[in-house]
Amino acid sequence: MAAIGKKVPRKEGAAKVTGAARYVDDLSFPGMLHGATVRSTIPRGEIRSVRHDLDREGFTVADFRDIPGKNVVALIEDDQPGLAEREVRHAAEPILLLVNEEKEKLAAPKVEPRMVIAWIIRRRTRSWITSIEPNMGS
Repeated sequence: MAAIGKKVPRKEGAAKVTGAARYVDDLSFPGMLHGATVRSTIPRGEIRSVRHDLDREGFTVADFRDIPGKNVVALIEDDQPGLAEREVRHAAEPILLLVNEEKEKLAAPKVEPRMVIAWIIRRRTRSWITSIEPNMGS
């Protein structure tokens, strides 16, 4: 156990600090698609509608209806949907997936699609409707 109590250099350390390391995001293949997740910006509410002005030719939008099989993330219990259906149960819950062949179209602010999700937010006995532009985090 010659390494115990001593500093051991990491094998990938030099590549990471010099910027030479390659990550999954650095890979590119012919015909590769890129995706982004549209997430809720509220901690709790009911999804009333989703509208967008995306270019139908360039973007694919997927919601819970596009998931084959059960819309569930299997953890301890199958109680967490992969994409929110009608109810938002926590902040940053995934609602939609956006796909495009050009990665830049998903990230560039000038071409970022405008998307409005109308919510009914329930707090105690009051309900009200808001419209927001969701976080386009990946």
